[in-house]
Amino acid sequence: MTSALGDLDMDDVADDPWAIEPNTYRCVVTESSTQDKKDENDQIVRTWKWTSHIDEPDDARHHGKPIREMYTFFPMIPVKDQEAQDQQNLSRLKKRLREAFDFTKEELGKVTDDDLIGRTVYVTTVQNASKKEGDDRVFTNVRSAISERLFQERGGESSAASSATSESLGV
Repeated sequence: MTSALGDLDMDDVADDPWAIEPNTYRCVVTESSTQDKKDENDQIVRTWKWTSHIDEPDDARHHGKPIREMYTFFPMIPVKDQEAQDQQNLSRLKKRLREAFDFTKEELGKVTDDDLIGRTVYVTTVQNASKKEGDDRVFTNVRSAISERLFQERGGESSAASSATSESLGV
């Protein structure tokens, strides 16, 4: 009897359908959204997330796969009144908006979800093991993301790509 899978060699199929090998990928942002909710202290918490899809037609393994990033912050609390970790999260968001999307300092306060859609971003991924005891999962995370302009200025190679690959290999 013939296998329902035909001649497919299942050893050639990735174990994790969401895994993306550590590397730098050309991506295009396809979705961006913000959502507000109230926390246990009745403060508004905003979650901003965007999804880009790998745009590497010559890489059949990864072309079209999504890469997502999410930032959570308190938009109604002055920065100086926020806890250190919350200020650090805002700093990370600001850095991402400046480097990945090329927004100027003046544009930062006016950015909308629509401003991200269609932008090309070079995303460097890493793989990190779960920090939970007994959990052997590995997660793909974004190490860095830079705009097309920065990518070209750096000679078409993200410096984070080689370090991300080295770190994932334990070098």
